[in-house]
Amino acid sequence: VISSSSSLQCYLQLATLLATQGKFVESNQYFRAALTMQPQNCDVYLLWSSTLLLNQQYDLAQRYLHECLALLSARSRISSTTTTTATSKLEAAQSALIKRDATFLKCMIFLERGELKMAELSFKQFIKLYPSFSDGHCYYAVCLANLHKKDGAQRQWLEAIHCDANNIEAHYYYGLWLLHHADISNSMQQFSECIKLNDKHWTSRFLVAYILSQRHSYKEAAKHYKKICDAMDLEIGRYTTLDKFTSLNDERKNQSMIYYKYYADCLVQTGEKQEAVQKYHQCLKILKVLKIKYSSLDCIKQYKQNACARCWCKHYLNNSSILHLIEHHKFQLHMRPSSSSTTTTSTTTTTTQEQHANSHSHSYARM
Repeated sequence: VISSSSSLQCYLQLATLLATQGKFVESNQYFRAALTMQPQNCDVYLLWSSTLLLNQQYDLAQRYLHECLALLSARSRISSTTTTTATSKLEAAQSALIKRDATFLKCMIFLERGELKMAELSFKQFIKLYPSFSDGHCYYAVCLANLHKKDGAQRQWLEAIHCDANNIEAHYYYGLWLLHHADISNSMQQFSECIKLNDKHWTSRFLVAYILSQRHSYKEAAKHYKKICDAMDLEIGRYTTLDKFTSLNDERKNQSMIYYKYYADCLVQTGEKQEAVQKYHQCLKILKVLKIKYSSLDCIKQYKQNACARCWCKHYLNNSSILHLIEHHKFQLHMRPSSSSTTTTSTTTTTTQEQHANSHSHSYARM
């Protein structure tokens, strides 16, 4: 039985929050502390594995997933010898959810590593066991898309949405895939659905605005860009000094720079040139901070490596599929709207929509 102690809850909450901010060293310290408190806690192993995948520590993540499944197996053997009660039924249901998620993450490891054939086989087996699990279909579709299996990928995305119409990731990645295949109207529909589900899903709103701009619907596009940039203004406004602003993670700075730039371009088209100048100025301010940090060759190389990182697990971690863990521990994960990939997840410093979209679409460019 998982402890409800406040200290364990705080450790897990802080560990997960730090991981989503890219602070993996600090995150691991809190996870270790949680395991010291409860070394037989399979939930901690599962959650830690998710965050390790964010940091591309695949071997360690796989090891902890094995630990998690071994603990579940031992728990199952013990419960089979005891009398069935309401409490034991609840524990069995919770164990089944944890086993499903651990098995899912094992599939995700193959996808993360680019072992697409193994990922395909794993996901195929997984959805046979869990046919109603929306994320399983969604990321199986991602795998098939990268294997150039167009029809299969589309079927799996549609099945993911059928299983859970509120799965933002399924709508978002299906929208990206449709956009890649030049099905603009249907991709717009998927991105619009993301916005309906989460008004602060900025990457979907950005893509809607970009498509509207390409259609010369600049006033409509400007409304979307404004909502994004107003949110960025509030976030960046909290960083009152250059040193504090520099501490904002690079992915977020890069996203903000792109949003400001495209909003400024749109404002030029609507004739609001003074406002456009201000947004260009904000864009250049962020670019200056990024250039200072990545001025050396070593830093540039490191940034490129980070920018090319493929990680779908961030979305899994942000997704409602682990809400049973959150509810079980009685805490909420304070995570920003997804903007990456996996898993998971840095965005390159680019000023073209195609590159921006590809930074979220794993390896669609190879499809």
